[in-house]
Amino acid sequence: MLPPDTALRRLVREELERVMQSVLDALAHQVGVHPKNGADELLSRDDVAKLLKVDIRTLRRMVHAGDVPAPFTLGERTDRS
Repeated sequence: MLPPDTALRRLVREELERVMQSVLDALAHQVGVHPKNGADELLSRDDVAKLLKVDIRTLRRMVHAGDVPAPFTLGERTDRS
């Protein structure tokens, strides 16, 4: 049996993945593009935070925890916030 905190983390992660997938599906439906087929434009971290309805600091913590994929930069230009 898993320790209670490990089981809880797994449960939270599974629920977060389910919610994130539903957000991505809704966005894909709204835009008319399925994420697996590739989107016409990339999302900024602010856009992602708004879609997930979390603060930018929460999004950073989620990236650090491995709950969401790490962002990447195209080219040399970066956005500092």
